[in-house]
Amino acid sequence: MGQYIVRRLLQAIPMLLLVSIILFALINIAPGGPLAQFSRSRRLSGERVEALKRQFGLDKPLPVQYIVWLAGNDWMAIDTDGNGITDSYGTRKGVLRGDFGFSFQNREPVLEQIMDRLPNTIYLMGITLIVVAIVAIP
Repeated sequence: MGQYIVRRLLQAIPMLLLVSIILFALINIAPGGPLAQFSRSRRLSGERVEALKRQFGLDKPLPVQYIVWLAGNDWMAIDTDGNGITDSYGTRKGVLRGDFGFSFQNREPVLEQIMDRLPNTIYLMGITLIVVAIVAIP
């Protein structure tokens, strides 16, 4: 039984990696982009938008953006002020280490938003599980 569980867990790793690649690609081919809402609301100049792209790493190829999203950028030199010159090492740890980034809309880390909503989500899941068990087992 233990070998079966280990084998299934090892099979899940490539599947989770593939799903994350597909989701990352779908988000990046969607119309607009990460800076679309940002630039619409503030009438930013073209060079300021380019500086923001460099600052957030959106000028890098998609595979590099994916690796930074997944593993973080604290291991590589980045351009922190958007002037085209690499200044220091990054501060993001990546999704694998629990860093889901910062929400520009709500001005707080995404992980805090998830944790704020987690108790209600678990409560709803528990109620749903009980209702399904009552309906499914006559």
